[in-house]
Amino acid sequence: MLKTVIHAEQEDVDAALARLGLTAPPLMRSVRAGYLSRISRTANDAPIAAGFYHWNETLRTLRDELVVLGWTRVDEQMFSTILSPDGRIAISVSSGDEATGQPRGFPRTKRDKGPRTADAIYANVEQLDLFEAAPEPIPEEEVECLTYVLLFHADATEPRAELSLPVSMDEKDHIDSWRERIILRSQPLDPEGAAMPEPDFGPDIDIDVQRRA
Repeated sequence: MLKTVIHAEQEDVDAALARLGLTAPPLMRSVRAGYLSRISRTANDAPIAAGFYHWNETLRTLRDELVVLGWTRVDEQMFSTILSPDGRIAISVSSGDEATGQPRGFPRTKRDKGPRTADAIYANVEQLDLFEAAPEPIPEEEVECLTYVLLFHADATEPRAELSLPVSMDEKDHIDSWRERIILRSQPLDPEGAAMPEPDFGPDIDIDVQRRA
């Protein structure tokens, strides 16, 4: 079983992100934008609106931030990611449970995932197994894409997030373990706060959609 590597100290976080061609501010702005979109919903929105807008605005802002740095938007069978310029890192976005952003926690995705996520996780594990077994550095042309998840969670006191590399799903199709967790700095809420809309239904299922004949 692969051990989880956790980066929580700021210097360590910055170094881990730099290895992926990233810095913390674009990720944190994306998390913040998603949260602000969530709390802007009203009682007149559909019950699923808070979760959907939280997820969508986080994804959209992440893409807005990274496309100017040469990353590419990818949408395959309802599985939305942003791909690094060298094609070796992809990032998807998902809500997580209350352990998200907690260095000592064991976070899981809040919603179940579909077959495209499962495929990405399988590819992650294959690559990691290859890295572990190789006696020498793997040639660059043999390195394939690893898919990370920008995992976010907001409770009554703060939005929290992490950029983490998934390696397994449980029997209910929630991502439940990670090879690497890069913990982003928490963003405390305004003291006056805002009520978190309920219920919290998100769109966090990637599915194959086929048009009827």
